[in-house]
Amino acid sequence: EELAYGAFFSYLMIFGFLGTYIVSHLSDKYKKRTIFMYPLSLCLAITTIALGFSRSLVTWAVITPIFWFLLRFMYPLTTTVYLDATKNVKEGMVAREFILSLGRSFALVLVIVAYVFTGSIKLPLVITGIAQLVYPWFIRRSKIYGKDATKTI
Repeated sequence: EELAYGAFFSYLMIFGFLGTYIVSHLSDKYKKRTIFMYPLSLCLAITTIALGFSRSLVTWAVITPIFWFLLRFMYPLTTTVYLDATKNVKEGMVAREFILSLGRSFALVLVIVAYVFTGSIKLPLVITGIAQLVYPWFIRRSKIYGKDATKTI
């Protein structure tokens, strides 16, 4: 049983690596990051919210790998969006990491507070899912990619 579990996650990581490479390559080739970001954000939000409503260990075990798989695709896109928007990469990456650390700390506090008051992590997962839905909207409003950002390949 442990071997099958390890083999499944190894398969998931290899497939995630290859998928991330392909998505990153296509994103760099066509310079249309939002084409990939919008559907990934939507799918990631749906899986995150689904985790919040999960009532069984089996459901959690099925949805969690899907969540992590989608997250592997999203990481290079969010980093690239930030790099596209910054003028000084060295200072920008330090600021990005600082902001990410603050966000993660805030999320941890949110999870703890929500759990203390509700006895569940449903609320923080739903809020995180909603944030993932709103992320592409913020990117679009920031006009990092101009008017042509949503045109298809």
